[in-house]
Amino acid sequence: IYNAPNNQIFKEKKFTLINQNRKIKILSSSWSDNLLKGFDIFKHLDENLDFNKYQMTFVGNSKIKFRNIKMINPVKSELLYNYIEDSDVFIFASKIESCSNLLMEAMATGIPVLVVDGTSNNEIFNSNKYIFKDKTDVINQLEKLISNYEKLKLEKRYYLDETIKRYYDFFQDISK
Repeated sequence: IYNAPNNQIFKEKKFTLINQNRKIKILSSSWSDNLLKGFDIFKHLDENLDFNKYQMTFVGNSKIKFRNIKMINPVKSELLYNYIEDSDVFIFASKIESCSNLLMEAMATGIPVLVVDGTSNNEIFNSNKYIFKDKTDVINQLEKLISNYEKLKLEKRYYLDETIKRYYDFFQDISK
């Protein structure tokens, strides 16, 4: 049974790159500042991403001070949704997860997501195949995602009501 986001907050939106005359907006986030949340990836992006073409925002906690990535302190879910809605791509770089709520929240909005290959990420994210192996692959996969942006399919969405029902059914079954 998968986790599910609050679909009252993380609503589906159609994402388009209509204005090619502006920088492409990338968003990443993490409540935890644990280095396994992908901070080697973020550091690599901070040092190597073409910031004439992209702008990147990180919402959350970080032990690393970025030079080019805009840092925003952690925010409540409603505000995080606003940041997602205002972005073009969400990069999920956490290497060790067991069904990340953050990844599911981003997927629920319909934003194109680029995901690191690791633990449960492949299990819950698999339709677009924009998965990067490590920091040496992330920019290449980002460029592929951008070049196919308008053709991307909506990732699978997970619904809170469905998750609650599945847990309810599960507990009904084991209590018999």
